[in-house]
Amino acid sequence: MNDIIQEAYEQMYDGPEVDAHFEKPLVIHPRDRSTDFLKPIYAKLDCNVVTESTGDEALDFLLEHAERVIMLGHGCPSGIFSCGVSKRLCAVSDQQVNLIHGKDNVYIWCYASAFVEKHNLKGFSTGMFISEDSEADYIGVKHDAFDVEDNNEEFARLVGEYIHLPGDQILDNVSREFNADMIPYNDVVEYNSNLLRYFP
Repeated sequence: MNDIIQEAYEQMYDGPEVDAHFEKPLVIHPRDRSTDFLKPIYAKLDCNVVTESTGDEALDFLLEHAERVIMLGHGCPSGIFSCGVSKRLCAVSDQQVNLIHGKDNVYIWCYASAFVEKHNLKGFSTGMFISEDSEADYIGVKHDAFDVEDNNEEFARLVGEYIHLPGDQILDNVSREFNADMIPYNDVVEYNSNLLRYFP
């Protein structure tokens, strides 16, 4: 169990006054080797991180009190898959919208923008995001042996560089640098970049 989850349980039973420690940005990044490339996004951020099995009550407590929620992993238009972080299929879905609504969050998983738009949420998000060769093959995006890996590394580096900024500025900076540096020779980057969104 993550230390922050244990602390959340203790806080839940200590009383109504919430420690400021829980107001820091919350990162939900289910432990999964296929999304390890996203770790640089929060590596230098002062935040609480949840990567493994939790109690759903404690997770919802953290979602409610965090000033910003950064969600990274695999998912679908219904939410971000828990992959062991929660007993629920999705760690964050329509049932948790009320806990994160109004916050300038970060939503990085396949079809996250559909989830954000459906629930009138705020923040930086991805559309369908190619992060594996098989996804590029399925969609029909041309790529060589290194295009997907280069895309993943550069995307995570850029988002990590600007993660402390408001979501609209994350989009502006990431899109500008992503496009200028890589689109001329990487169709995977072009595909992913065109689907980055900010919802005010």
